[in-house]
Amino acid sequence: MVAFAHDSPAMHDQLELFSRQVDQLSRNAIDSRAASEIETVLALGLHLYGRLREADEQWSVAAQRSGKPGLTTAKHLQSLYAKWAQPSAQLLPMVQRAEASGYAIQDSKHFYEAYGQVASVAKIDLERLYGPVIGNLRRHEEVRDEFRRRVG
Repeated sequence: MVAFAHDSPAMHDQLELFSRQVDQLSRNAIDSRAASEIETVLALGLHLYGRLREADEQWSVAAQRSGKPGLTTAKHLQSLYAKWAQPSAQLLPMVQRAEASGYAIQDSKHFYEAYGQVASVAKIDLERLYGPVIGNLRRHEEVRDEFRRRVG
């Protein structure tokens, strides 16, 4: 497995913090304070999503250089995305409720897009995608293209 700067205990701790902050958000009526808290937690979530995307890009470049995409690393990245998606799934309806109540939540559109992309990544069966890689050592470009085709 390739080690990445973003794949550290600190990243796992930050994902846990994100999850705890989402859990602490009020699910009661939305007021300006609640909307502000939602926006702050959303900003943390988007920051972490950006770090995950950077790690994903690093993996892609490393795999492309070596010509061997790593199934173990791909599974690990998918698990990090899943760890991000769980609290994001709870945050999503809160953001929607705040916006429906008339509050503008900064970067909500980017959050919706990020969540949609992560949900697509979570649906990919890596064993099936990488199955030919293990037996035939498919080139990274082939696996990447298949991944992109499936994500759509």
